[in-house]
Amino acid sequence: MPGLSHNFLILAIFFFQFIIALYSEPDASRHIKVKLFSHCFYLIFIVQKISRKQIDFPFLFSFFVEPGFFCLMWVSKSTSLFIYTLITFLIYATLVYLFQVLDFPKPTGKYLVGYKDVFMENIGNVAVFYPSDQITTDIPWLTDRKYLATLLYSSFHTNFPKIIQEIFFFAFGFLQSIPLGVQKDSRLAQSVQTLDVMVFSHGLGGNRHGYSAFLKEMASYGFVIFASDHPEKIIILSRFNLKDLDKMIPTIKEVRGSQLERRRETISIILDFIYDEKKINELFQRNVSVNYEKLMLGGHSFGGVTSIYTSLLDNRVKGGIICMDPYVFPMKDEFLLKDLNLPLLVINSEGFDPSIKYAENMQRIDKLFTANSEKSRSVNLICRKSDHLHQCDLVFFFPEFMKLVKFINRKADVLTIIECNRRVMQFFIEDIVMKGQEAKEVLEKMKNHNFNGIQGKDILAIL
Repeated sequence: MPGLSHNFLILAIFFFQFIIALYSEPDASRHIKVKLFSHCFYLIFIVQKISRKQIDFPFLFSFFVEPGFFCLMWVSKSTSLFIYTLITFLIYATLVYLFQVLDFPKPTGKYLVGYKDVFMENIGNVAVFYPSDQITTDIPWLTDRKYLATLLYSSFHTNFPKIIQEIFFFAFGFLQSIPLGVQKDSRLAQSVQTLDVMVFSHGLGGNRHGYSAFLKEMASYGFVIFASDHPEKIIILSRFNLKDLDKMIPTIKEVRGSQLERRRETISIILDFIYDEKKINELFQRNVSVNYEKLMLGGHSFGGVTSIYTSLLDNRVKGGIICMDPYVFPMKDEFLLKDLNLPLLVINSEGFDPSIKYAENMQRIDKLFTANSEKSRSVNLICRKSDHLHQCDLVFFFPEFMKLVKFINRKADVLTIIECNRRVMQFFIEDIVMKGQEAKEVLEKMKNHNFNGIQGKDILAIL
């Protein structure tokens, strides 16, 4: 939990100040001296957190608000100083709880997770997660501010004043202190001679690191995953035109449809790279082969439909498709009736479909399954109590706050949902894609599996 130990130390300082204030009344001068003394330690933590880029929302509160309380006490010479400190302590404690950052679950496979950033013409940097047996250095989850700048602009499609941008960067700067949990530029594991490859596409507003909890898990079991960025306009609907949703549907379909086509082109470029044996050998600095017959696509939300759409138009995808909450709406209706002819896994969250009723998402997914000649090796299920954000790394950043504002289910355990998604993917890849088993027997295995203490039959709803 990056910076959490510092937060608890600052919390302890505030609590110490409160106790002293409580027993110092009505001697305000004594409490002010104690507060000055404790601020010496507080300043040390400030310097450390800034130098390590461990800036989070509790820290921002303490940085700006707590000195204000101190000045107020100094000027007023109040005989109720402990009230100010109590307020500070309670607010800070609440923020520490709401904005705690969970550690990413460690990969469970036998390999370390290697990482490379590969530049590809016309699309920029592409992250590559792969099995490794060499320890090198880690990198941050957020490598630079460029992603935040793109996210801010694409969300509102306007250039904010410099001061607004800097506040936004400062508030989310803590993402640069969170380790991604990889071995940068390490060698490909020496035991790996043939590469089983997947290309993964993120959802709207995501980035190539945004699903590391899943991609690292797959890499630790021997798979190589390419993940790119898709910079694009995020918000089409606003609170001002939600009431005109019916009128906006053609616009949504048009904008998302053109974005989907650009995403397909991006995936096609990555597939070109993968099918170039010389480039693959240069990437891993030795001769390896690629198992093209098992090459897979995967994605979340808009990335899910990107994988489906690309597979319908590109016969180089031969292994299967993994989709988490695929947002199928942007794809033209005629493609819903085409034969995918590939094993397809769709993991639906319980909260996504009701939030986009206009899209008739589940009905569209059903059409895809009906038209798929490989339906006997395809799986469509719901992970109970899960929500859309449970399927990406964002759920590890402020899960309690997300529960408070109802972004995710309050009753759901984040790590259990993540474990459920990871294991279901593993079953699908290893048993259906790699071994060619039928979905029926694999589903029985899923139902009987223990997901962090919960039986599969109690957390999975098979559609």
